[in-house]
Amino acid sequence: SLVAVWAVARHYFDRATALLAIVILSAVEVYFLTAAWPYADMPTAWFALLATLSFLRWAEDETNDSRGWLILSALFAAMTFGSKINGLFLLLPLLTGVGLVLWWRREHWRAQLPGLVLSLVSGGLLCGVWLWLERWLRPAGITTLTRVNDALPTPAADVDLLGKFVGYLRLPFEMTVLGQQGLQIFDGRITPLFLILIPILIFLPRKPRVVQFLLLFAGLELAGWILIPQNYYQTRHLMLAFPLFSLLAAYTL
Repeated sequence: SLVAVWAVARHYFDRATALLAIVILSAVEVYFLTAAWPYADMPTAWFALLATLSFLRWAEDETNDSRGWLILSALFAAMTFGSKINGLFLLLPLLTGVGLVLWWRREHWRAQLPGLVLSLVSGGLLCGVWLWLERWLRPAGITTLTRVNDALPTPAADVDLLGKFVGYLRLPFEMTVLGQQGLQIFDGRITPLFLILIPILIFLPRKPRVVQFLLLFAGLELAGWILIPQNYYQTRHLMLAFPLFSLLAAYTL
């Protein structure tokens, strides 16, 4: 992941930004704690990063030859979801990004259509095969789809709207400084640099398109994590966004 972050920063920015990005990512306590645990969080984050980077390469190349990058992005996105259900956090920003690019290229929509169809078919097939294998390998009743259903908010969990709102305001301090949410212990702390620098970046004028896409992906992944039930508030479930936040923080500095 550090090598990938370095390569992306060198490709789009410069050497100093690349070095700063890997330093900031290295400061994320939970990122390296989880890397040594026998969980699927690190592979999920890796697949999500590859899906995002493949999308960025497709978005910057307006030729028809770039459709291979979009297909790769769809395949990696399917592998992300197949690894862990928080891979769903990638789905909305990826679909939003693809929709924006297709809108910008709407004058040549016929040329974009084959790549889009191939991406949807290839990603859907891989995801279907993955889910079928999971159902065959896992005990009956325990699948990704059932875990998605368990993680969805229920009406009973949303009754105390004021309490949830106060919790949202308190959450940034808890996850960056305290390393715990109420009485529930997080997996590890997150560097406060993300919350300090990213708001500044949002208001900077004339941001490169790659920065806009990084903001889109990281922001929607963070929003998805925040809006899920509180019993899912574990910082390792936000692993997908850490490399992107590191790139954005380094660019801001």
